[in-house]
Amino acid sequence: MSVSSGGVDPTTSPRPVTARPVIRAQDPTRTAQVGESTRWRYGLIAVMVAVTAILAAFVFASLRYDTATDVSTALAAITGTVGTILGAYLGVQAGSQGKEESEAARQKAEARAVALAAAAPYEQALEALAMVEGQPAPTR
Repeated sequence: MSVSSGGVDPTTSPRPVTARPVIRAQDPTRTAQVGESTRWRYGLIAVMVAVTAILAAFVFASLRYDTATDVSTALAAITGTVGTILGAYLGVQAGSQGKEESEAARQKAEARAVALAAAAPYEQALEALAMVEGQPAPTR
C-alpha cells in the first residue's frame, strides 16, 4: 500500500506528536470555600425556618390559651424539639467544615511532598523514605 493511494506510511506518524497536557490538582481551598458558602446558606435557611416555626407556635398558643403559664407550657415542647434539631444540624455542619479543612490541608501537604520528592536525588529520596518508615537506611 503506498502513500499516494491513500494508505498510511508506516515510517511516519499519522498524527503529530504533541506534549501531554499538564494535569493540575484541584485547588482544595476553592472547594472548601464553595462548601462553606453552601453550608452558611443552608444554615441560615434552617435558622429562619426554626424561628418561623417557633413564632407560629407562639401566635397559635397565645390565641388558644388565656394565661402565660399555658402558653409557655405549650411552647416548651416546640422550642425544645426545634432547638435540638437545629443544634444537631448546625453541629454536624461545623464538624463537616472541620473535616473539609483538614482534608484540604492534607491534600496540600501531599502535593508538596510529591513535588519535593520529585526534585530530590534518587539516593536521598530512598534515605528519606527509609527514615520515615523507620527502616535502616539503604547501603550504598
